Amino acid sequence: MATSDQLTDRLRELHRSLYAVPEVSEPPKSILRIFGSTRSEQQRNTLLAYFLDPTQPHGFGADLLKAFLDTAHQESGMAVEYYHRDIQTVRVET
Repeated sequence: MATSDQLTDRLRELHRSLYAVPEVSEPPKSILRIFGSTRSEQQRNTLLAYFLDPTQPHGFGADLLKAFLDTAHQESGMAVEYYHRDIQTVRVET
């Protein structure tokens, strides 16, 4: 069981992470606006592409794309390489 100090540290970390969410120049798109299609596969692809594209105004930058690529590498065991300095310029399209 966690001690009081451990719980306090975890709550402080949660508090810091909540305030670390970046501000964006325009509001993020709504899920319905992102979909724009009635076909479910296209909807999922469009939604995924929106959040993986660091040029979109969702506020995550390239963080989700990096996590996706790193997870793909870990799960598949295949080499998934990219240059961290260039990842901000990646455009994801469906």
